[in-house]
Amino acid sequence: MARTLPIPEEKLNSVYDPTIDFIRFIAFFLVFFTHFINRGGNGITVDTGQWWNNEFIQRVADFGGQGVTLFFSLTGFLLGRLLIREYREQGTINVKAFYLRRILRIWPLYFAFIGMCAVLNIFSNSPTLVNSEIPYLLTFTYNWGQIYGDIPGTMATITWSISVEEQIYLLFPVLFLLLAKKSSTKYAIFLTIFGFASVLSCLYVFDINPTRFTPAFLLPVGVGLLTARYEDKYFTKPKILRNSLVIILLLILYILTFRDIAGSSIFPFLSYTGSALLLPALLLVCRSLIGINQNWTLKLAIYIGRRSYGCYLFHWAIWTVMVGRNIFSTETGGFSVVGVLVGFSATVLISALSYKYFETPFLRFRKRFQRVVSP
Repeated sequence: MARTLPIPEEKLNSVYDPTIDFIRFIAFFLVFFTHFINRGGNGITVDTGQWWNNEFIQRVADFGGQGVTLFFSLTGFLLGRLLIREYREQGTINVKAFYLRRILRIWPLYFAFIGMCAVLNIFSNSPTLVNSEIPYLLTFTYNWGQIYGDIPGTMATITWSISVEEQIYLLFPVLFLLLAKKSSTKYAIFLTIFGFASVLSCLYVFDINPTRFTPAFLLPVGVGLLTARYEDKYFTKPKILRNSLVIILLLILYILTFRDIAGSSIFPFLSYTGSALLLPALLLVCRSLIGINQNWTLKLAIYIGRRSYGCYLFHWAIWTVMVGRNIFSTETGGFSVVGVLVGFSATVLISALSYKYFETPFLRFRKRFQRVVSP
């Protein structure tokens, strides 16, 4: 008999969608996989028969970096869903409330993490924060510092994506008001095309890494917004089975165009843009599965996905300490299997504690600025 996932009591008054948390888990796990397993989790390339030195594992691990792109697709989807509903119900967007909600969600843990990096400089046996990073960290411009500055790789490096996200948050509601009054579809298409053009310009004009270039991330954000715009039409359960062919075509196209899965791609830019297809494909697949034969593994994945922000930050802190102290990790062998399991368990445990005792009070306060119901 099919088992239904119990909804936590604090979510009974909201429209909670466990599918979103499951996709968050997938995004985090992809990033975790590439950091802890790719070439032993320490950039080791010498083949001495390590357990991780397997062509399939390396391709999956290389692909894992696209979990960040999936996070940005979710950003476009969730923000788009929220603002579309708010505009329909209120006739306008409360930009101030939008910024306050984002600040209360992102800033407390972000700055606490930076403080932790400073403290861990004493224990990690490797740099966790240096003075040259501080101006970029305080202004949410870390990604630009990586492109144009001279920032060493430290524990704080993981925050580059938070900088990109904050820059997008700054513009998203304003552009929404300017461009989406008549059609959110046109706004989504504008973001997608602009992001795609940015990827092309990075690769063929400016010789910049698209994975740190903020405008390039407007591509997955635009696709996420477009998915939110047509969620009711194409992504609700009664219509999912009829879209099974779309699922298959999206996944096949994505796999064939991404170089780290297929082994090569016809055009280099497809490797950077194909990830934008991942969210709509996963949304269709997961919504057809969530609610059917749910077991403890699925519940655990959804639980972790709900805490993915902390998982994303803390897994890198744990990685840095374990590598610096050679905890289940060596300079020639990278992480052992036990080390990967310890790193994952520690990440989930610390993130769960952070979510319950540190993040939740800010999340409760944030509800004062919510004008519409959102998951």
